[in-house]
Formats: sequence, C-alpha cells, structure tokens
Amino acid sequence: MSRNLEEMKKGLEKSDTDFYIPAVLEEHFNSSKQNGAMDKTNAKEHLHFSQEETDIDDWEEINNDDCKTMADEPQLLPLLNSEAKNPHNTNIPPIGFSQTFTSCSPSSSSAVSVVSDLDTINSIKPEELNEAKLEDKDAQFKLGCMYLKGQGDLPPDYIKAHEYLKKAANQDHAKAQYELGDLYYYGHGVAQSYAIAREWYEKAAKQENASAQSSLGFLYCHGHGIDQSYVIAREWYVKAANQGNVKAQLNLGFLYYYGHSVAQSYAIAREWYEKAAKQENARAQYNLGVLYGNGKGVDLDYAIAREWYEKAAKQEDASAQYNLGVFYYNGQGVDQDYAQARVWWEKAANQGDAEAQAALELLQVKHKLKP
Repeated sequence: MSRNLEEMKKGLEKSDTDFYIPAVLEEHFNSSKQNGAMDKTNAKEHLHFSQEETDIDDWEEINNDDCKTMADEPQLLPLLNSEAKNPHNTNIPPIGFSQTFTSCSPSSSSAVSVVSDLDTINSIKPEELNEAKLEDKDAQFKLGCMYLKGQGDLPPDYIKAHEYLKKAANQDHAKAQYELGDLYYYGHGVAQSYAIAREWYEKAAKQENASAQSSLGFLYCHGHGIDQSYVIAREWYVKAANQGNVKAQLNLGFLYYYGHSVAQSYAIAREWYEKAAKQENARAQYNLGVLYGNGKGVDLDYAIAREWYEKAAKQEDASAQYNLGVFYYNGQGVDQDYAQARVWWEKAANQGDAEAQAALELLQVKHKLKP
C-alpha cells in the first residue's frame, strides 16, 4: 500500500477506535479481524538514503505503488557521519546519502564527532606541536584534528581546528582539505558555505581522496552550492565507491534503485548495497531487506529479508527493528510470535519510531500483550 511523504512523517492516523494504529497497518487490521493476522503489506514503505547521524531532514518523495511486501524502500545516507543510529529520515551528504533519513548530507552535526575519514588520533607528541608551528603539514593536520575532536588535553575548538587544517590544506594535504570542506559545509568555526566546501572537496578529490569524492557526489546530487546533476553525482560516487567508500556505495545503490541518471535496475542497486552491507553498513543491510522482502531484483524471500533486517536491527536501525516486528507478527520468514514482535517494536519505539509505538498499542488492545 502506498503513502505519501507527509503521511509517513506523521506516522499515525487517528482510527475510528480510541487508539492509534499505524497508517500502513490500519487497513489490514480492519480487514483481518477474524484471523488476527496482519497482511503482508504492512511493513514500512520508504527508502533509506544515507547519512549517519545528522539532523538533516532531507526527504525525497517516494512512489510506493509497486510495494507489495513489508519492507521499507532503501534510503540514501548523509555525508560525514557513518554511525547513524536512526536511518529512516535522511540522505547522506558529502560522505554519504544517509541521515536520520538517512538521505544525502555530509557529516554529523555533533561538535565532537565531525571527523569521518581520519586515521585514529589519540594524542600528539610535544615535538609535533613544534613541527606544526614550523609548517609541517602532517603535524598541522594532526593538531587540527585534535582540536576538531577534542582529543588529548585539548578542548573541542572549531576555530583552532580550522586554523591548523587550513595551514595543512594549503600545502596540499588531501585529508586536511577534505576536513576543511566539512567545516565549511556545516559552518563549524567559519561562515557556512557550500561553494567553499566544494572548492576544498575538489582539491582533495583530485588527489583521489574517496571521502571528498563521495562528498562532491552528494553536493551534485542535491544541488548544494552548484547546479543539481545526478549525472555528475554518479561520476563522483563511482570514483569513491571503487575505492571502497561505503557511503558512495550506498548512494550508488539509491541512484540505480530509482534510475537517477542511469537505467533503473534493482539488480545493480542490490550489488552496490551488498558491497556496503559487507562493510557492516546498517542502512545498506536494511535496504537489502527491503529488496528481498519485496522481490525487487531478487526472488522474494522473507527468510533472507529477515536476516538482513536482523543485521541492521542489531546496529540499532529503527526501521529494521520495526519491520522485524512486522515479520514476527505476520509469521513471514519466521514462526509467528507476538512476543518477539513486541520485543522488536519496543526497541524501535524507544528510538522514537511512531509506527512501532502505534503497533505496540495494537498489540495491547487487540492481543492484550502489555509491555
């Protein structure tokens, strides 16, 4: 069953009873009072873009008329943050199309976890501080990252981070150029500017920095600071994805899923999602569950869909947790088990998933299953 974007965001509709039922469940609840089972079309019907933990609500309208089963459609991730916990409402920016949309956007807005593609930097030696002052670009980069993340004895300081990253970036340090682009993308320590962010991403991308290439793909995909172009976005995503950049792989899957600038192909979308899923990307795992749960580009297989949802759900993907609950409620790919449905819906509900919260009310009213 299809729903428009506003209905999805609202999450619940008031039924003619005294409690709420998820919009995607209401029709089937009313039509299945005799056998007590939900229909197979109850799962979420929206795609995950890719960003990890941003606050960007960068939804795209999705046509779900052809959705015949319970899984949501894949979404893109947002850019910089690859640790998103709530993938169902964003796209990933420069670093990937997924955000709490998991849609397109560069990186997280968290003050202490902006760095996405850096080597782990736990401390810096005193002599390196001297080298930074003497224009050593590697030392400048490390010091800039420490200010960016508030590591060692240094407090988080975007202004200081910008100062040292720019020194390194002006000496063609690719990672510094990329991180500088992020600062301008989000306006951390500087005036926000997509145009300047693009300039720094381009400098790093020309040095084959995969994160910068993915971020450029994101900018072109969404027309941030430049004319929107899926064609150019795809070119940058391919460069990054071929270097193993997980967000670019996820976002390429999105482009093929919808046929943006390419011939639409669920099969090729699946190939890119699988590459990202093998790197334990929860959104890609969720999207594979959608494909198998709907029989798109693969034979419909609830058991395999459940396996992918479980992988994503264990990484706290609320949409995957919700759909797992639906599978257990309906007995799809698993023995019917209302108690297990409640377990997964509670996990999703605790992350604010409105449909899971309504489904729990359904269990309580219809099946007398209380938390």
